Amino acid sequence: MKKIIRTVFGSALLLILTACGSQSVLYEGQRAWSAETLRAGGMVIVGVVANSGMNIKEDREGHATMLYKAYQTQRPEYRYVAYRDARLAIGSSVHTQMLDSFAFQGTASSGMLRMAKEKLPIRYWLFANIEGQWITQDVAEKNKKTTFTTTRQIAVKIVVYDAQLSGRVASGWSLADAASASQVTDQPAANLKQNDQYPENLFPSPPSETILLQNIFAKLAQRLPLSK
Repeated sequence: MKKIIRTVFGSALLLILTACGSQSVLYEGQRAWSAETLRAGGMVIVGVVANSGMNIKEDREGHATMLYKAYQTQRPEYRYVAYRDARLAIGSSVHTQMLDSFAFQGTASSGMLRMAKEKLPIRYWLFANIEGQWITQDVAEKNKKTTFTTTRQIAVKIVVYDAQLSGRVASGWSLADAASASQVTDQPAANLKQNDQYPENLFPSPPSETILLQNIFAKLAQRLPLSK
C-alpha cells in the first residue's frame, strides 16, 4: 500500500553567480535561507564572487561545498554575509523589483539581462524552482511482519541564464529523494489496522527537508556552464 499525504508547489529561489574580485563570498537578501522560507514561497538571493579568470569546470566542487555549507551552518568561517534588505546587496529598489519578477515568473526580460550586465557584476543567473514536494507512506508485509516506511521527495528545476549572451544556456531537473529508516512490527498488517486505517505512530518521521535541499545544493554546481 502506498499513500501520498502532502504535495507542495510554487516555492522559488534565485541564485546569482558573479565573476569579479579575488575572493569567494556569499550574499543573502530579504529573508532567512531555510526550508521554512522556501515553503512559504519566499525569495532568496545568493551571490558567489570568484576570480575573474576562474575556470568554472575546475572549481565546481568548491562552489557547491560553499553553497550548501553556508546554507547548513550560516557560520562566518564560510564567509556568509546576511542582509536585512536585498537592496543593500543589489543597489536599489528598482533592481529588487526586477529580481522579484524574475524569481517568481521564471523568465528573464532583455531589459533585466542588460541591467545585470551593465549595473551588476553578474554573468550567470541560476534560477532554481521547487516544482513539487511529496511525502509518501508505504506498508509492506512479509513473513507475518509489517514494515512501515516514510519517504520525502523534492523535485527542483534549474535554469541558467548568461547575462553576457542574453539568453538561456542550460536547464534541467535535479530530483532529490530519500526514505527514512523503516519501522518493522512483528504482526501482520491486518492486525494493526484501526477503523480500516493504520495509526500514524506506526510510520517513522519523514527525512528532513534540509537534508534533501543540501543534496540539491551539493549537485547544483554540476549544472553550471563551462567557462570558455
